[in-house]
Amino acid sequence: MIRIATERDLAEICILSNEINKEHFKNLPDDFLEPDDSQRDDPYWRKFIEGEASVVFVAEDQDRHIVGAVSASVSSDVPVPFIISRPRCSVATIVVNQAWNWLFITP
Repeated sequence: MIRIATERDLAEICILSNEINKEHFKNLPDDFLEPDDSQRDDPYWRKFIEGEASVVFVAEDQDRHIVGAVSASVSSDVPVPFIISRPRCSVATIVVNQAWNWLFITP
């Protein structure tokens, strides 16, 4: 099931975030901080959950455990002069539990 995340989901979302950040750190240690299995990423995700023009969607398995999350925000800010200013949705982060990654791998 896919639904909008709430503040109650932050602990599980941070677990997923730590999981993907371990991969980021392993592959790009000069760009990413080493995860410490804490709730360090809570403020990042909370910003999207509580924001007026942002959202976090979570995917749950049959046992209602969060197995994926995506954060997005809507903005009319245009960073380049040749694009018309209008609301656009930007995805900030997508994370999927490693056990569920097989759903997204194509042969």
